[in-house]
Amino acid sequence: MMFIPRLLFSVLFIITTTYASQAFVERLYTNVLDRTADTSGLTLWINELSNSTAADVANSFFNSQEFTAKNYSDGEFIDIVYRTYLNREADVSGYNN
Repeated sequence: MMFIPRLLFSVLFIITTTYASQAFVERLYTNVLDRTADTSGLTLWINELSNSTAADVANSFFNSQEFTAKNYSDGEFIDIVYRTYLNREADVSGYNN
């Protein structure tokens, strides 16, 4: 009888993890690259999260040619980082430090 709850828990864990991974990658596309994710890129980065840390994936977005080619100012970069990681606008101390 314990097999069903364990199986259900495992399935729910996989679904939740997959949804969280997709939401994380979509957030990077939206905030860092300023566009929606293409299907192949979304799939690639979700799969990459299985083998890397979220920080590694985020760093890949920030270091991508697509992002660096935008030549954001320091202030714009700070705004993007705050929106991506903290889901808010930067405050004065964020700009000054």
